[in-house]
Amino acid sequence: MCFEKNNENFIKIELHANMKGLTDEEKLINYEVIKDETRKRLKSAYTDCENLFSFYEEAFNYLHFFDLDFLLLNLFFEKEGSNIFLYLSNESLSMNKISHKTLFSSRLYNDMMCTFSNDLDEDFLKLNFTKLLNLNSNDWASVHTERNEVVKKYASWLMEENKKGIKTDVNKYTYFVFCKIWNSYGSYRENFSTKAIVFYNTLNEKFSELIKKGFYFDLSQMIYELKGLKDDLFVKELEFY
Repeated sequence: MCFEKNNENFIKIELHANMKGLTDEEKLINYEVIKDETRKRLKSAYTDCENLFSFYEEAFNYLHFFDLDFLLLNLFFEKEGSNIFLYLSNESLSMNKISHKTLFSSRLYNDMMCTFSNDLDEDFLKLNFTKLLNLNSNDWASVHTERNEVVKKYASWLMEENKKGIKTDVNKYTYFVFCKIWNSYGSYRENFSTKAIVFYNTLNEKFSELIKKGFYFDLSQMIYELKGLKDDLFVKELEFY
């Protein structure tokens, strides 16, 4: 017992009684009011819980409809994520029991099903990212050099993808997959400051190029959304290189 034990009244009132008789849309609107408090309670339960399997089981049982993206994202970066995912996928996390899915959660769930179920993890994610950005083997080899073609191409792709308006789900999915890949290979973390400079420099160059072509969008909105979601995560020892 982790989340449930210390939040029995909160669950009964906020997640059950106050949601009774509402449509799915109304339930999600109501959840927005208590989302910050719910996530705060989740973080506290996560910190105090000794059994992560129980924690995630309870979290998904009570909150999969309201905050699926958030729960999946934490599990995605969990060190024991593969074992927990396989444990939950039999009951709490089976796709037919997940009634509310966004593009982000659907993509992330499918990735986790493929990577965790087959123990492919980084290789499968790299394959997806390779297709997305049209990368080649030389691009991946360049992460050990100053060229950093993966960083450059991702920054350039991100600008192109958002030039006609911020695509929140797409940004979330690609950014966190990018982080997962980067954190899965120790050698990618070397010379991080140089890689960061390359990334930001490419963003600026592409941003200026798009402005000259008549495209303008609020880049700070994208950064704000991603940073806010990252800062909300409760998963332990997560490094976002």
